[in-house]
Amino acid sequence: MIRIFTFICLIFASLGVQAQSLEMYRLSNSAGVYAVGFNPALLADSRHGGMLSLGLFHANTSPDAVFNGFVPSSKLNLKLKDASFKTQEISLQGPSFMKQFKKNAAFAISTHYRALQTRSGDFADIFVQNPQIGRTQDLAGTYESVGLKELAFSYAHPLAFKDHFVKVGTTVKLASLYHSYAFESTDLAIGNTQLNGTVTGLLNTNAASFNWLDMLKSKTMGTGLDLGFVYEYRPKYADHEYNMDGKQQYDPTVNKYLARFAFSVTDIGGVKFDEYFRMGLYNQTAVNQNNLAKGVPAAIDELNFMGENFNSSEYMLPTRINLLAEVKLGKKGWHLGTAYRSSTKRTAMGFNQQSVLALYPRKEISGFEFSVPVIFNQTTKKTGIGFHLKVGSFVLGTEALNYLFSKNSPNPSVYAGFSFSGKPKKIKDRDNDAVSDKKDKCLDIPGLWAFSGCPDTDGDGIEDKLDKCPENAGPKETQGCPDADGDGIFDNQDACPNATGEVRFNGCPDTDKDGLPDSEDDCPQKAGSEEFGGCPDTDGDGLIDSEDDCPEVAGAKLFKGCPDTDGDGIPDKDDNCINEKGTLTNGGCPDADGDGFIDKVDECPTEKGTLNGCPDTDGDGIKDSQDDCPKDKGSKENNGCPDTDADGVVDYLDKCPELAGSKLWSGCALVSNFQALDSLDADLNVLLQDLVNSLIKKEIDNAKFEKIKTKVATLTTPLKLVITGSLFTEVRMTFGSALQNMGIELVIREIEKTSSSLKFEQ
Repeated sequence: MIRIFTFICLIFASLGVQAQSLEMYRLSNSAGVYAVGFNPALLADSRHGGMLSLGLFHANTSPDAVFNGFVPSSKLNLKLKDASFKTQEISLQGPSFMKQFKKNAAFAISTHYRALQTRSGDFADIFVQNPQIGRTQDLAGTYESVGLKELAFSYAHPLAFKDHFVKVGTTVKLASLYHSYAFESTDLAIGNTQLNGTVTGLLNTNAASFNWLDMLKSKTMGTGLDLGFVYEYRPKYADHEYNMDGKQQYDPTVNKYLARFAFSVTDIGGVKFDEYFRMGLYNQTAVNQNNLAKGVPAAIDELNFMGENFNSSEYMLPTRINLLAEVKLGKKGWHLGTAYRSSTKRTAMGFNQQSVLALYPRKEISGFEFSVPVIFNQTTKKTGIGFHLKVGSFVLGTEALNYLFSKNSPNPSVYAGFSFSGKPKKIKDRDNDAVSDKKDKCLDIPGLWAFSGCPDTDGDGIEDKLDKCPENAGPKETQGCPDADGDGIFDNQDACPNATGEVRFNGCPDTDKDGLPDSEDDCPQKAGSEEFGGCPDTDGDGLIDSEDDCPEVAGAKLFKGCPDTDGDGIPDKDDNCINEKGTLTNGGCPDADGDGFIDKVDECPTEKGTLNGCPDTDGDGIKDSQDDCPKDKGSKENNGCPDTDADGVVDYLDKCPELAGSKLWSGCALVSNFQALDSLDADLNVLLQDLVNSLIKKEIDNAKFEKIKTKVATLTTPLKLVITGSLFTEVRMTFGSALQNMGIELVIREIEKTSSSLKFEQ
């Protein structure tokens, strides 16, 4: 949202129009009644609770201006940098008043006077002191002036929409054209105090000069209208809300917006008036130069116009559009804004003939404002740097401060004003109960809006003054006195107000219905006898249940009411074997063999053991009665016997217990070391290799053996099967006859090796 408003400011700054005047004193949140001339909606939710302005003037000067009694202060002559300036345009705001109401709406009554003079050519020189008497001087040209007086009534009202806040306002004006002059001469000349030529004019005036007391006097009166709209973005609106008289209110003492945009249309309407046509014909007509130099009204009398024609006319008010966009910078009162005021084209001669644009930084804190606006002039193409200051009741400023050090600047201007004002205040609430003092019937005691500020201490919906029990909540039926337990006995008469009870016990209960009230019953939840203070003895062993560890079974007091069936000195509740005498160590159970396993869980109750009460000599987790090797640790898979080389053959059956082998060869390994013999053909080598593999697997293939026998029989050199390692005897016993039958000799070498291999030699 803040970016949008910054963008709007930049758009205004790039419109390309130039400014004639910027009224900074009308734009701030503390402008009060001064804001009427720019946007009446700014009155609402301002920083003034009330404001009385004694007066304010805003004057623009020009070296072409002359003294005109209807343009106040035009008699003054300001000399700066070898130039002389008189007031060309002035705006006066007379005694004015505003008041801000609840909901931050506001009403204002204000008085205004605006005057302007313009000229072209040299005709207006006739009104200047010390004319060039003694030689002929041409005075062709025009001179016009106009004065507008107004009595204005303004009203503004805010419309809050949480973070989006809208204010609307309007001003209705009773306006009249106080005076107007329009003179023209095409051939007028003066020389030696004599006039020659012609002057025509349209005049409307009933006085010699402006008088503030004439403000309410007028032959003809018109109406004007101003309409204003302001939008404020308030993202932290909740920080400025408070509740009062059952409604949400906004704190009027602080600025609440992060950014704002304002739009207004001013001076809608017109003024009907009577004007007179006059003409002066001069042929060496003598004039009193001193009277000419006394200013416009006196000079007109000296010109002695002839002939009058009455004419009814209408002066259209100088309607214009006003825009304002502003963003808040930080928390120290700085703002950045831009203001735009359009020119009006409704009057041929009148106010606001130029558009206004300004970009400004502004600081605003309580009782203080400061700004340096940058102002542009479309007609002169000059830039003005302004200065605005407000301290307490005083406001002072100019739009052409840079005229003091630069010739390329607008003509000097100045404004100043004085007012009295009071700060807006939150609605008074002395006791801080969100009920305003005006509506609070108990001013010094915090209360509720529902009871006009009077308290309901116990919160029972009955005002304290009507509540017989103001500090204890109760129903209307009992005039505010409570019966918390609903037993029909009011709390102030109930000995037990929080528990439903009986009348015979003064409202106290007898929960277990044993004839003793709970307050005297040691066991209020269980029926008992008076002998035991209302407590029960279910098993009748002389111990009340709460002190009886076995309340359902009669027992001895020695064992807190519990029995000892087997008489082993351990009460049944702690005895795991209640029918067999045992020891306290074994939970009351016997251990016949004394191995620490009680008989009922001892798998060998008559024999000491460590494994579920059974012996396990080698400690391998297999009891001796199921262990094939009770003195050697083994695994369950081998029935408790060891298999050192983990080849599936237990050590006592393994001929090679430390070398993994095959079950076929008693746990030893028999491998092939076959190498083809060059002296043998390929087929025989293949058959011999298959033979080695068959021997390793203890397989007998008679058909294959016959083939080998046939081929070996053809050899001239004997064929030997060499076996290394310890399996020679076993191989010979298994395959000796078969090998001999095939003509193969079995030979052993290096018998000390535990691993065995087979290969052929010749």
